Formats: sequence, structure tokens, C-alpha cells
Amino acid sequence: MIAVFSYLDLLGRQFVKAGDDPIAGFDCWGAARIVARRLGLQDPGPALDPAAVDVRLVALRAEPRALELGDIVKWDPRPGLIHVAPIVALGRSAASVMALHARIGHESCAVPISLFGRECAVYRLDKAVP
Repeated sequence: MIAVFSYLDLLGRQFVKAGDDPIAGFDCWGAARIVARRLGLQDPGPALDPAAVDVRLVALRAEPRALELGDIVKWDPRPGLIHVAPIVALGRSAASVMALHARIGHESCAVPISLFGRECAVYRLDKAVP
């Protein structure tokens, strides 16, 4: 199954530390909050609370079908640095599953999860309560 939602307007946005505005800019956690709101998921809040979400380790390259839109992928690109990116498009392989990527000094972009580490933590948010 291939799934996608409209996220193209989030591409090319400026990195803004602690930002979560789809127009003014955002950081990686802000991207996760914006995507959650658009998908009708529980807002993860200003900081990740692992007790409030379903956390599991996923071998991204081996299990791309285990992901859902809005899942937050967390990995450590280098010692002392933690990074997150929300899933914005699903596909049959890790090369076709896309995450919204926001990092210092760059405009936001969609990247395939095959570029992330071999194993990452995945945070699944609940549906928002109306």
C-alpha cells in the first residue's frame, strides 16, 4: 500500500530553532508537531515524552511496512546528537518511505528513510481526541 498526504508546502522552509510554524519555519521536532496536527494525531507537545507514546525499535531498511504516516523516527547521526523526522509518505521499500527533514543551516526537504541508520526508535502517536 502506498500512502501520502499533502506536505509539499512544508518543503523549502527555513530552519528555526524551537519553531513549529509551517510558514515561518521549524526545527526537526517542530516538523513532527506540524505533521501530527495535519494528520489529526495527538500533538506530541514541546518535548518528546516517551511514556506518552508507543516506542519501539524498527530496522528501517527491513521493516518499512511497519511504519505509518506521522510516525516519528528518532536516530543518533553522531554521538551527542539526537534527530527526529516525521514520516510523510509510505511505500513498499525504505527508499520510497519519505520523512520530513529539518536541520540547522538547511531548508526542509523530504528524504528517504534508507538514508537513516540501520535501527531507529519509532514513536507512534495516538489519534487526537476531538
